[in-house]
Amino acid sequence: MSYVLLINLFSTFAMTGIIWLIQVTHYPSFRYVDAKDWPQFHTFHTGSITLVVAPLMMAQLLSAISLLFSPLFLTNKYILLANLVLVSIVFITTALISVPIHNKMAAFFDSSLIESLILTNWIRTISWTLNSVLLIYFISRAKM
Repeated sequence: MSYVLLINLFSTFAMTGIIWLIQVTHYPSFRYVDAKDWPQFHTFHTGSITLVVAPLMMAQLLSAISLLFSPLFLTNKYILLANLVLVSIVFITTALISVPIHNKMAAFFDSSLIESLILTNWIRTISWTLNSVLLIYFISRAKM
């Protein structure tokens, strides 16, 4: 098994676990933060979560690109393309939906933005989950 594949598997599975924790526990807990504490809480959240997820997301993206062009897995190009498409959906959703919502939320508590974040985060949650399932399928079929 290649190191690039191991990096992709690890980063994908790690982010799948993290996003489910965020989706069902962390984002819903935003509803219970006191409005006066919100700016400080949100600053802490965005700074600390970025330290955890940014390296994993970059590792996943770079390894997904590398796998697509790897001569080791020529017979599985469609699966690897689907892998990269799912990673791209996560990045696009993060950049165009999640980050803008977080930017709006930074200054003050807004329950409608929290609900919007929870709802739209399902796109990333489903994408990472599908990506994990796809990679399990991939490694079950790969001739290594």
